[in-house]
Amino acid sequence: MKNFKGWTLPDSDVVAENVNSNPPGEDETCDALCGQFLILQKKKGYRFSTDELVTAHFIYQHSIYPKAVLELGCGQGTVSLFLAWKWQGVNFTGVEAQETSFRLAQRNIQLNALQSRFHLHHQDLRSLELSEKFQVIASTPPYFNLTQGVRSEIAQIDQGRFETRGSIADYASCALKHIAPGGSFFSVLPWSEIDKANAVNDEHSEWQRIRTTRVIFKEGGSEGLGLFQWMRKSDLPAVYINCLPTPNGIESDPIIVRAKNGEVTPTYATLKLEMGFPPTLR
Repeated sequence: MKNFKGWTLPDSDVVAENVNSNPPGEDETCDALCGQFLILQKKKGYRFSTDELVTAHFIYQHSIYPKAVLELGCGQGTVSLFLAWKWQGVNFTGVEAQETSFRLAQRNIQLNALQSRFHLHHQDLRSLELSEKFQVIASTPPYFNLTQGVRSEIAQIDQGRFETRGSIADYASCALKHIAPGGSFFSVLPWSEIDKANAVNDEHSEWQRIRTTRVIFKEGGSEGLGLFQWMRKSDLPAVYINCLPTPNGIESDPIIVRAKNGEVTPTYATLKLEMGFPPTLR
C-alpha cells in the first residue's frame, strides 16, 4: 500500500514497474499521473496540466462505458492514460503527428504495461482513415491560430499550442468519419476561444453540441477553459434537440479550480481524487 501526503493510492490491475527498463533521459522527468500510472515528460517541453485532467474527467463523467476510445492529437498520451486507468479493459487508439510527443506516448504505454490495450498512429489526423468506429472520441486541439501569440522554439510546445496542423474544425471533421452510432466527440478550448467551438455546429451541420462545462482557474476571474460534448444529430430525437436551451446545448455548473485565497476548491480536489490524482489543496 502506497501513501502520498496522507492519501492512500488506490489499487490498480496494472502497476508501473518498468522504470528501470524505460528510464527518463537527462532532459526528461518521470512523474506520477493517476493511481499508480506514471508519465515521462520533457523538462523543457510540453507538460501535462489542469487541461488534460479536467478533459479526462469530463469525458469519463459524460460517457457510457465504451468498447473503444479514439484520441485525436493524443500528445504524450495523458488524457488516454487517465481514461485507461478509469476504464480497465477498454482499448485505445491514439493519433499524433508531432515526433517528440509520439515517441513519448509510445514509451508511456510501455512504462505502464498497456501495450495490449493501445494502438498508436504517427500521422496527421487530417488524413486519418480508420475502418474502426469509436464510441468516445477525445481531443485536446491546439488553442491558438498562427498569429495569436509568441511562437516557441521548442517544436513540441509550438505544435501543441498553435494550429500548425489544423484547428478544432479539422478535429470535428475527423471525428465525424470515425464516430460510432450513439457516440460522443469531446474537446477543450480556452474560454476566450469559445467562438471556435460555437462554429463547429455551423461548419458541421451533422454535429449537435449537447453540453458545455466552464472551468474557471480562480474564483472571481475570467480565465479558464471550456469543455464540450457533441453527438450526431441523427443519433438524437428531434424532441430532445428542440428542448435544448440554446443551439450549443446545456451549460453545466462551472468548475472553479482555486478559491480567492489561492487554495484548491473542494470541488476540484474531489475531481482530482476521482481521477486517481492526489487531492491536495495547494
